[in-house]
Amino acid sequence: MHESVYKVQKDKALEHAKDVKQKQELHELKHSNDKPKEKLSFSKMAFIFMMANCMVIEIYSLVVMAIYADLSALTTLIAAVVSECVSMLGYLIKSQHENTSGGIVYETTMAKLNHELENDDAVG
Repeated sequence: MHESVYKVQKDKALEHAKDVKQKQELHELKHSNDKPKEKLSFSKMAFIFMMANCMVIEIYSLVVMAIYADLSALTTLIAAVVSECVSMLGYLIKSQHENTSGGIVYETTMAKLNHELENDDAVG
């Protein structure tokens, strides 16, 4: 009697394992064509932050001007938004020039990679 109970339990365990394996294979098949999500680059995140910050400043200025009927909030609006945009644009241009084929970061990285390839003592 103990052997028959053991066989029944063994058969149930094997069926369960087979079901689990089929579910895993189905899940892998469904998600095999999924492209991994790319992280946003720093410049894109900074641009999004800058745009959000500019919108907050503009809304604040409009509310203050409407409440107090005073146009002195325009100084905040103009100075903050314009200076933020100019500094962001300057940073992005500098970053673009550094990371292009003639830029500092690109050349340094390529020199380091070439040095590592030359000194690779791998035995195959």
